[in-house]
Amino acid sequence: MSFAEGFDIGYLKVFANRREEVFLSVTPNFRLGPGIQRDGITSPRMTDPHTVPFVMGRDEDALSVRDYPATTNAFVQRAGTRTLFEHVYEFKKKYGEDYLIIGVQSCGDLTMNPWHVAFVWEDGLPVLYRLGTHGDPQSIQEPWHERTYRCLVKWKQGVKDCPYAFLDLKFVQIGNRFEAREVPPDHGSAQLAGYITEDIEFALSGKIIINRGQDVSLASAIDRFQDVRHVFNVPEVPVRDLQGQPKGKINFGEHVLFHSLNSRRAALSSPIVIDLRIPNRDLVVHFEDLEKELEERYHYTKSSESPTRRGEYRRYSENSVELFYRHNVYPFGVVGGSPGEIVCLASGGLSGRVGNTLEGIIRIMFDFFGCDDALVLDEGYDTFHIVNPNPKKKQDDPDDYQYDNDEILRQVAAFTLWRTDLDRQECEETETKMEMVDRYKLGTNLWEWPLNSKVIKILKEYCDDLQESIEPQPSSTLDVMAVEPRRSQMRSVLIFAVRRDAIRETKK
Repeated sequence: MSFAEGFDIGYLKVFANRREEVFLSVTPNFRLGPGIQRDGITSPRMTDPHTVPFVMGRDEDALSVRDYPATTNAFVQRAGTRTLFEHVYEFKKKYGEDYLIIGVQSCGDLTMNPWHVAFVWEDGLPVLYRLGTHGDPQSIQEPWHERTYRCLVKWKQGVKDCPYAFLDLKFVQIGNRFEAREVPPDHGSAQLAGYITEDIEFALSGKIIINRGQDVSLASAIDRFQDVRHVFNVPEVPVRDLQGQPKGKINFGEHVLFHSLNSRRAALSSPIVIDLRIPNRDLVVHFEDLEKELEERYHYTKSSESPTRRGEYRRYSENSVELFYRHNVYPFGVVGGSPGEIVCLASGGLSGRVGNTLEGIIRIMFDFFGCDDALVLDEGYDTFHIVNPNPKKKQDDPDDYQYDNDEILRQVAAFTLWRTDLDRQECEETETKMEMVDRYKLGTNLWEWPLNSKVIKILKEYCDDLQESIEPQPSSTLDVMAVEPRRSQMRSVLIFAVRRDAIRETKK
């Protein structure tokens, strides 16, 4: 039998002189996020959004943290976040008369991972979206007051000739509002420029991979990647208790890479030594189990000497192994640019199986697109790319976008209907595999959960109100879907659009 898997790449260039702009859409009530709680040993967990009063809203009572503890279920972690459809729907309601959507891209790490913040205006006040849930003692706090962020900045209309730029910013909280200050090039944080808060529509940061015309080495970039699996192909292997009984599986060496930045940097270009005994746990990886997985599943080669190539290993001592990690392939979403233009890129795939490496993404953005700056905005199942086809033959030809906003929204709604049903099936399968005592108390049907019932209602009401019925459709049948998201819900996205009057001018 033959097997085939593939991945897609989608990209879009946005030009300031054509009045093409970028907008940020974030789910209301999710401006602060708990982040993913990691220890490098157990499965990553996150606070259940149903236990956060601010997320539940004033009219709903938050569930008990005691009854609904931090969860490993990715579907529970997304409860209450907008669907892809809703992000596009809300943009069309607000800007649809003046703007035509030309692209949509994922921005999934915002409020979920360190170094990802957004400076935005909300109810007339400048606020900072970041890690740090309201009153949640288990949440991960973003040390924003200590950090300088490289940001994609969109200026308010009329402030600058070019509506966007990449700048170093520091943020200051004064009362109930935040202020933004620029850090000039080649100066320390003590020499800040004045406040530029009133000039900014929004500023968005991510993991830096290109900075001021220089591609960043992996050793310099890797400290911002909290999930080391996005860089290294960390093998999943059986783990046992001290009596030799099976106790599930573990990502071998993740705890070393997660807790030690020096080990993470060393592993980029050399083998590292990993203890077979799991720290602070009565657990151990048997060398025979590791050897079988490495060779049969991950195609590692056993070496008699210290490994010199990625994908080699040897037994270093009775209780340790020397391993030269392969780089992993993963879906990545990136935004970059040069003066006067923005490049957004989504490289899809299946985590750890098919896709692109982080180094490959850097090469595309730096060598092919020639970006002066670039930021990774998300990795994994959130990654997607929507593009409005513009089949002109030359760059100077008039724009001829294939779809209006209504048709783009219709296609996105058809996909979201299809994906939400698939999410429900996958959630039910996930819960069925678990022991009864560990099953989620709100049930396996994710669309009946309190936070999600509001989200699905918006989608269904839109579909029911149309004269022409919308049927669920996979991405393969839709023209606008360049890279398919593997989830229907996501906290934030970037939407690219062009002013309608600018399109009319190009056709004169």
